[in-house]
Amino acid sequence: MSCQKDKRSCPNTPSQNGRAERKHQHITETGFTMLFHANVPLNLWVEAFSTTVFTINRLSTPVLNGVSLFEILYGKSPTHGLFFILSCLCFPYLRDYNKHKFEPRSLLCIFLGYNSSYKGFRCLDPKSH
Repeated sequence: MSCQKDKRSCPNTPSQNGRAERKHQHITETGFTMLFHANVPLNLWVEAFSTTVFTINRLSTPVLNGVSLFEILYGKSPTHGLFFILSCLCFPYLRDYNKHKFEPRSLLCIFLGYNSSYKGFRCLDPKSH
């Protein structure tokens, strides 16, 4: 059966797909690029894709005349100083979470992405996972 007769898009042809499918493909390709470039294990793909969406929404786009989606939604420019490289080393401040004052104030962790609910980051402790 040819693609013309049943009026569906041919497989592997993003030019025939709609806008949502192209956006999904953009997120998927960018997410896998970040995942593989950062040498992050595949079981952390959700973190990589969340970071991808966070980043894409804060970048300006020619479709919106150089404005980002974040700026349209919230009416203010995003802070670009918050961008970090996926899987970079970080030292989160842990003093408020310690049970004893002699526990370390910070630990070596791996940056995994941004928290969608809070103004914080998602980090992985390599020792305790």
